[in-house]
Order: sequence, then structure tokens, then C-alpha cells
Amino acid sequence: MLSVRAMSDSGRGGTWLARVFWILAGGEVVLAVSGIWANSAISTGLAASDHDLLLDYALPMVIVLLAELMWVVFLMRKNKVAPAIGLALLLVPLLLYGSQTQTVLTAFVVTPSPELVRSGHGFSRRADRALADAIVARDAAKVAALAPAAKLKEPNWNRETFMHLALEEGGADYGVVAALLSAGGDPDGEAFDFATDHKDMRLLRMTIDAGIDLNIRGKWSPRFFSAFDWLEGLSLALEHGANPDAEDYGGESAMTLAVSYGNWPLVDILLAHGARIDDAAHQRSVRAAVLAKTKEIHERGGQLPPQLAALSARVDQ
Repeated sequence: MLSVRAMSDSGRGGTWLARVFWILAGGEVVLAVSGIWANSAISTGLAASDHDLLLDYALPMVIVLLAELMWVVFLMRKNKVAPAIGLALLLVPLLLYGSQTQTVLTAFVVTPSPELVRSGHGFSRRADRALADAIVARDAAKVAALAPAAKLKEPNWNRETFMHLALEEGGADYGVVAALLSAGGDPDGEAFDFATDHKDMRLLRMTIDAGIDLNIRGKWSPRFFSAFDWLEGLSLALEHGANPDAEDYGGESAMTLAVSYGNWPLVDILLAHGARIDDAAHQRSVRAAVLAKTKEIHERGGQLPPQLAALSARVDQ
């Protein structure tokens, strides 16, 4: 009697495991197919940065492997251990690709339609779309009124900010840019970059008056280093807080770079705004740059520029 009951309980356990296996296996197949479909849709849509190339190849392979696993378990259905082993193997694709698939599916669900995005210049929230319309219309007063209700630090579905929209739609409209700057609508310093790229002194003054951090480091160097090829703009930046002794992530100071580039007007401007080369912290790097540039010029048979000769005399003292 006990042996029959034990066999019955064991059979129920095997049946229960088998049911769980088939439910989970079917669910994973559906999830993988959905991931492929969503990934393909996103790759041609506006949320292209959410597109995961790995899933293009991984998910079809997962479906093939799941089909093989399901077939093997079906063939071994009389073996009570097979569903348990199958359940363990089902965890592998979930651990490897579950989070990526979830990210892609979430991106697909929350991405608005292309028509909606285009009609709002890439923005989907009502307040953001209204502000984008005002920016494109060059209505500075309306931009100033609508900016507080918009999410100024969040980009649109094309990964573009409101400031980018203001600068790229036919060039900078100073009234619109001023309204965005006043509302804190330039989190990435795009107006400053646009000003230095286009040598726009008026726009540069506006960004400085708005309190932009000139010394914050970007991917490699302090923000104001982008004005090295625009000496008038660089002078203005140095007059308003840019640190002439600032260094990039490689430890190269503005003076070291100026000497290495042979940009002697830049050397003059840095010295005029207090760049230090005599203290121990800066002397070694400047001296190394001076020696390297002096050697380079001598090897070419050239004559030392006055700025280089003066720097050489100072660092050798």
C-alpha cells in the first residue's frame, strides 16, 4: 500500500515538473519571438539607440535551442528526471539575454509612433511638444513662458535637446536661446560649443552671463579648451573665470598644449591671463614641451620664435 502511494506521489511530482517545464518553455519562446519583433521594429524607428545588435543573432539561436530542448524532453517524457533537467536548462537563456530582451521590449512599448514624434519635433509630452513648437517658430516670449513646464534636461526620441533644436533650426535665435538659458535649458553646454564652433561672440557672452561652468571637463578636456582656435573668444572666457592652468585628463595644461602645437598667439594670451609656468607643479610639463619643441625646430634648421625663447629662459632659471 505504501509503495503504491509513493509511486503515485512520485508520478504526480513528475507530472507537476513536466507541466511547469512546458509552461516556462512556451513562455520563453513567446518572449524570444516578441524580442525579435520589437528589436526589428526599434532598429528602424526613432529609438534606434535602444536597438541591441546582439539580440539579432542571439534570440533566433535561443528559439532553436529551446525547440531542441523541448523535443528532447518530449522524447524522454517517461523519464521523471527529464523535466527537472529541462527546467534547469531553461534558466540559461533567461540569465544570458533576459535583461536585454526586457530592455528592448520596454523601449518598444514606451516609444511613441513615428507620426507622433515627428509632429512634436521628437518630443512626446504635451508640454515638451508645445515648447518645441515655440522654439521652431522663433517665439522667444512663448519659449520663456512654456519652458518651466517642460522637462528641459531630457532629450527627445532622437536624443536631441531643446537647445539643440534651437541652434540647428536655421541657426541660433538669440531670443530663444536666451530664454532657454535663463530657464536652465542647456544642461550639456551646447550653446557654448555652438558659439565656439561658429565664433559667435554674442552667443558666447550669453552663455557666460548665464553662468556656464567654463572649467568643467568633458570627455577629455575642460570646456573652454574648445576655444583654442578662436583667440578672441578664449580671451573672453579667461576674463570670466576660465582657469589658464587647467589640465586635460592626460595632465596636459593649456600652456603645454599651446607650446606643443606651436600656437604662439595662444601662449601670449595664456601668459597675459596669468598662466603659471614658474611653480614646480607646472614647470616640469612646460619645460618638457619647450625642450621638445626647441629640438624639433633646431632639427628643421628653423629659428626659435620669441615666445619659445622667452619660455625657455624662464623654465631654465
